[in-house]
Amino acid sequence: MYEGPDHLNSRRSHARHPTRHSARRLFPTSSNEDTTTNALSLEIPTAQDTEEVGALFAAVLLKDCFRDGIRNEQNFLKGTTIFLDGDLGAGKTAFARGFLRSATGDDNLRVTSPTFLLVNVYPILGGSLEIHHMDVYRLKGDPEDFKPLNLDHVFAKHVSLIEWPQRLGSVPVPEDRLDINIRILSDDDDDDATETGSNISRMMTINPRGPLWEDRLKEIVDEGYLEDLIL
Repeated sequence: MYEGPDHLNSRRSHARHPTRHSARRLFPTSSNEDTTTNALSLEIPTAQDTEEVGALFAAVLLKDCFRDGIRNEQNFLKGTTIFLDGDLGAGKTAFARGFLRSATGDDNLRVTSPTFLLVNVYPILGGSLEIHHMDVYRLKGDPEDFKPLNLDHVFAKHVSLIEWPQRLGSVPVPEDRLDINIRILSDDDDDDATETGSNISRMMTINPRGPLWEDRLKEIVDEGYLEDLIL
């Protein structure tokens, strides 16, 4: 259960300090400030670091739920949408796992990709809001296929993390959202690393769509949250 600002500060501190060996290789590699989307790229060496970035984003979102001692999740979180795309095995679910554990305050929360279930739902903030973690890889883009997910309602009222969003096809999606693409750069010729995904270097491109996410990403950069991941 989310317990307010003190709990969030604890989660954010955890998200900002991955292991020293891996975190020192986590750094912004490019930022295009001339475009409306202000995309940012991070080179991330391990799956654990991918989780830490997910946890950081959840912490930054949740911190606005308490202002002047008043809960404001209705204004700040409803309709929050994050698309997770990229290479197979690159870390989409790892990002979601970090995000969900941070948002729920449960470091041991079991998070797997809902490939066959299509969606797993996680209540947060005492049950007043839900995070819908979806994997739509098996769907073909026909709007009829997505009716069981009740996307119109989820996009308007809850938080959604959607893996393989290109499968949405012609389904209407929020214009104001965060697009994250994770690509595998190398596996260092390590068969074990390839098997577990633990030591595969990744490039994460974070692309805010719309002014709300542009402001959120700007806050993350301006407040030095990403800098704190560089040890």
